[in-house]
Amino acid sequence: MINRTKQLVCALAITIALLPLGISHAQDATTVAPDNEQLLIAVLTSNADTGDKAITCKQLAIHGSSAAVPHLAPLLGNPELASWARIALEAIPGAEADAAILSAAESLDGLLLVGALNTIGIRGDKNAVP
Repeated sequence: MINRTKQLVCALAITIALLPLGISHAQDATTVAPDNEQLLIAVLTSNADTGDKAITCKQLAIHGSSAAVPHLAPLLGNPELASWARIALEAIPGAEADAAILSAAESLDGLLLVGALNTIGIRGDKNAVP
């Protein structure tokens, strides 16, 4: 029983000692430099396959800014990538994203339009309502 207690205490001490390393690494992972955002944007504008572009949209939902909006907006008309682009645009703050979604909604129909309207609702864009 004493050996088991010593093992647990040692494991706890090691975990506590290593905890600051994990926290600082997590903080580094959430900070993306603008040039990294540009690399993500480059994937969207390249001939990358749909799967790569979808994952890139997901990453832009976390790390994207208004700089990514003009590159995400054209994807709203793509049936394979529209939902991924909307995920990113829903997360990017600012009027640029609101305007891009509203503008795209004017030319969409069917399920793509429904998705864009849903995103407008999620963002709470008051300018979308007359």
